[in-house]
Amino acid sequence: MVPTRSLRCDVVTSTGASRIIGRIVGRLDFPFYVAHPIDVLRRQIRSAFPAEPFTGPVTTCKCDECTEIRNGLEGKRWTDVAPQFLDFTCSPILPGPQAFRAFVPAYMIRALDELAQQTCVLELTVYSLCPSVADAGEEPDVSSFELKPERAEIMNAEQAEAIRAFLSDVARGLYPSRL
Repeated sequence: MVPTRSLRCDVVTSTGASRIIGRIVGRLDFPFYVAHPIDVLRRQIRSAFPAEPFTGPVTTCKCDECTEIRNGLEGKRWTDVAPQFLDFTCSPILPGPQAFRAFVPAYMIRALDELAQQTCVLELTVYSLCPSVADAGEEPDVSSFELKPERAEIMNAEQAEAIRAFLSDVARGLYPSRL
C-alpha cells in the first residue's frame, strides 16, 4: 500500500500505521482519513489566502463586462463569491492586481470543484496564472505580461507556493481536465 498524506494528523501514514496508533492510544476504532490530493491542495489554498472582505478597486475599466465583475466582487470575501458568478466570468483575468490576489483563490477552488464538468474555469484560471508563451520563432506578446509582474509581486511566499502547487498539480495531470 502506498502511504498517503492524512488531513487529520498531516503526516504520511498508512492504514496499518493507523491501527498501530489506535492500539497505542487504546482505541480500536481510531479514525483514519486518507486525504485526496485535491483536498490537500484546497486546504493549502484556503490557508494561504485569508477570507477578508475586499475593499479596494476591483477594476478601473468601465466596460459592461468589467462593471458586472465589479458589481459581483465589490466588498466580498473570496469565499462568498457564488459558484455561478465564477462560472459566468470563468477567470480572474480582468480585475486589477489587488483584486486578483483577493479573488484568485475562489477561481482555483472552483476549478478543482468542477474538474469533471466541461467548464472553462480551470483552463482560464491556469491561463491567468501563467505568462504567455510565444509560438516557436515568434516574439512573446509583451502586452500579455503587463499586469502579471504586478500581480506576482504582491503575493506572499505562502500564496506563491499555493499557486505553484495548483499549477504543478494541474500540469502533472493529477486531475482530469480539458487542458
